[in-house]
Amino acid sequence: MAPENNNKEVTVDTNALRASAILFDQWGDELLKSLPDLKRFKILPGEFPAATELKTIVDTHTTSLTTNTTNLGNALKDISLKLEVIAADYDKTEDDNLGDAERLDAMFNSVNDILNTEPAK
Repeated sequence: MAPENNNKEVTVDTNALRASAILFDQWGDELLKSLPDLKRFKILPGEFPAATELKTIVDTHTTSLTTNTTNLGNALKDISLKLEVIAADYDKTEDDNLGDAERLDAMFNSVNDILNTEPAK
């Protein structure tokens, strides 16, 4: 995305950044659109202890999977938005490595925060 040229200058292909942003957004949408089907998944146990235990385990894992899917979908959409901001900044300004590094650092921090969000109780 940012190959060096013979003048030792780094160039950034903002079209490639925007194309990547579109992909991240689509991936996030697909994950978030899968949530209703995932939330509808239910186990109807019989009247014996092993069946009840299975239901408890499946319900717990379904809740965890739903939370993780939501967090990942939101993180991908967040990456998309931040890539768009970076591309727009490159279009408007000269290369400002410090600003770019700060924005990328903020992006990774926000993604980590989203992925580590605990499920609502």
